[in-house]
Parts: sequence; structure tokens; C-alpha cells
Amino acid sequence: MNRLLISAILIFSLFSFSCKRHKDDVVLARVDGEELFLSDIYVPEDLKGNDSVLFLNNMVQQWIIEQLMYAEANDNLSEEELDVDREVERMKRQLIITRYEQKLLADSVNTMINESDALQYYEENPEEFMLKDNIVRVKYVKLPSSIKNIDEFRTLLKSDVAADQSKLLKMADEQALNSFLNDMVWLYFNDLLKEIPIKTYNQEEFLNNNRFVELQKDSIVYLLNIKGFMVKDSRAPFPLVKEKIISILQARQNKDLLKDLRNKIYKTALSEKKIEVFL
Repeated sequence: MNRLLISAILIFSLFSFSCKRHKDDVVLARVDGEELFLSDIYVPEDLKGNDSVLFLNNMVQQWIIEQLMYAEANDNLSEEELDVDREVERMKRQLIITRYEQKLLADSVNTMINESDALQYYEENPEEFMLKDNIVRVKYVKLPSSIKNIDEFRTLLKSDVAADQSKLLKMADEQALNSFLNDMVWLYFNDLLKEIPIKTYNQEEFLNNNRFVELQKDSIVYLLNIKGFMVKDSRAPFPLVKEKIISILQARQNKDLLKDLRNKIYKTALSEKKIEVFL
């Protein structure tokens, strides 16, 4: 199929993929009498040019292979192996149950997981939160090497005085190429190295022996103040894993809620004599 025709088909599909098949529908491929129509394929609206051509070609090829494999399977499997009705029904039931459970969870009034609950879990399960990488608390600025007031940036970056921090924020906003000045946030050291071109073969040794780092690469000066660090195999600080813990507790709460709902349904069915067990 030439690209001009494919492009025309794609434009057509953006307006008609959700409609029922009609007499003007376009046949894209045919295998042993089975036909693939344009309306059978959903084409994302954000695909343009060559991407849209490649997408449609790929979908057509996948469909052709699927048809050929299906025919091959039908020719080579026994009647027993081809009988998938029970498996399909089981999968259908499970899908419907899953959707219903999701609806129940969405409609239920869940108790909010508060910080004290998360902190308690954190304290009771320290082994779950061991660091796999080094983390740091830092402030840094990236400045053009031509800057005239670099000494002032050095002084302010080392200061913990509130007024100095306000001034540093203003200066960084106006003059820095990039900056990170919230030293209460924990960052992975490897992520920091993507911003600051530090060369080290031993991260732990570097962190133990450096607090203020200044280096220049090309036409950029990097100023870094390391305010704190924790090395891998130590327990991650609570703020770093707080959201993960909340997700764990939320999943546990959902599991308990579904368990209660199942038990309620079961007891109701028992009381209404809908269940008979022959063991």
C-alpha cells in the first residue's frame, strides 16, 4: 500500500474509527477470506506523518500474522485442545468480578492513611526501607563562568541565615542557569551526578570528605553545598519513603475491605439458603 493512500486512510480513520462499519469502509488486508477493515483499527490522533504510516503498517502486519497463526493452530490442535469455552468463561467471570471490586472500592468511603499510621509502619518494619543507593540533602547553583559576583554566591550558599537564603533565592532566580536550594529534600546521589559533573570512584568516601564543592566545566561554574547524606544499606529517612508506605497501607486497607465485602455477601447467601455444599 503506498504512503499517499495510507495517509488518506489515516485521515479518514480519525473521524470514523468509532462508527459502525458502512459501505464506504476501507479493506486494509485479506487472509483466506477474512478481511481487516479500517474501522477495526484505532489510530491515535496524535500520530503524524511517517509515524502514522509505520503504525498502520505494523497493525496490519500484526493482524495478518494473527490470522495465519490462528489458521495454523486450527489445523494442528486436537478438538480437545481447541475447546477453550470453559477457559474463556472463567476469564470472563474473573474480569467481571475484578471490575465490580474496583467499583466497590471506588464507591466506598476509605479511611485516609494519616502520617502517624505511616510512621508507625516505618518504625515497625525497618528492614523494608534499607537504602540501595546513597542519598543527599544539598543546595547547588550552576552559574556562567563570566559572572562577577560568584564570591557572594559562595557566601550565601554556605549560610543558614534566613535572610541570606531569601537573598540567594532571588539571585539564583535572576542569574543562575539552574539551581536547587531546598536542602530539606532527600535526593539520590546518582541523580545529583546528572546535574553536577563530579568524578568519583567511591561515593561514600567522597561524601565523607566533602561538604562544599566547587568545579568548572566548559563555561559553567558549579557550587554545591552538601548538607547531609546517608549511604546505602542504612535505613532510608521517613520523608523519602512516606508515599510508598501510604500506598502499602492503602493496598492493605483495600484488601481488608474486599475481604469484608466477600464475607458479607457469603453470609447473606447462607441466610437466604442460596448455598448448598455436598462434601
